[in-house]
Amino acid sequence: MRITLISPPFGEGGQKSKGLPIAPPVLEYLAALTEQVRPGEHSVALVDANLRDFDPHTSDADLVGMTVLTPQAPWAYRTAGVLRSRGIAVVLGGIHVHALPDEAAAHADAIVIGEAETIWGGVLDDAVAGALRPRYHGPYAPLEHLPRPRTDLLPDHYQFGSFFTSRGCPHSCAFCSVHEFFGRTVRMRPVDEVVGEVAASRKRLFWNIDDNVWGVNVARSIELYKAMADGVHGKWWFGSGDLVTIGHSRADELLTWARRAGMTAAMVGYESDNPLVLEELDAT
Repeated sequence: MRITLISPPFGEGGQKSKGLPIAPPVLEYLAALTEQVRPGEHSVALVDANLRDFDPHTSDADLVGMTVLTPQAPWAYRTAGVLRSRGIAVVLGGIHVHALPDEAAAHADAIVIGEAETIWGGVLDDAVAGALRPRYHGPYAPLEHLPRPRTDLLPDHYQFGSFFTSRGCPHSCAFCSVHEFFGRTVRMRPVDEVVGEVAASRKRLFWNIDDNVWGVNVARSIELYKAMADGVHGKWWFGSGDLVTIGHSRADELLTWARRAGMTAAMVGYESDNPLVLEELDAT
């Protein structure tokens, strides 16, 4: 089966964003997951529609999958409509689909709600049989033995690679989708698998796409950074962190090992400097 996986462009008008220096992580990961769960059975093409045009009128795919954020939904829905009118099956997933499944289901042959690891093989089998179910629910699962992203399929040059070490967040900030999509129980990848993935990558610069690169478990973060300092050389990365952790009793140790592990910067979000607003947002 010929599979095309698309990261839609941002914006209702389908305008392209030239400012993203990172390949869409879901594309490269889902391509690798396809090979892991059904090795050798399918061909996969990736399209970053923020950088390259995709014409649904000429696609020769048997199955098209799109991971959808809210600003991408109008383009994704319009594109799905053209593809389906030509008899090409469309599967939609991602945070927007998770939040508004009924809306998304009207524009797809199937939607994936939740995480793909435990159900993607079944989705592919059903697509081959021409028997896609309207909805697939992917449960939260352990993050062990995950595939390494396929970084050889996108033709464009991206400055940064990416990696993740955990999913979920124990906080419940009202403005954030992470705890709704990935759950409030933090699941962590084995340290040796993270280190092996980064060390083996051809990239030298990375974006750690964890929602919080150090705050979910300080002891584990220190363990990870020590292992990266020992096993990853000549590579640097950045990510998002919180300021609460900087007040932790082991903060100095944490920051020392983060730097030795190759961390160059931490991005911090400020929702408000008004305590009443922060309380209303349940911000952490």
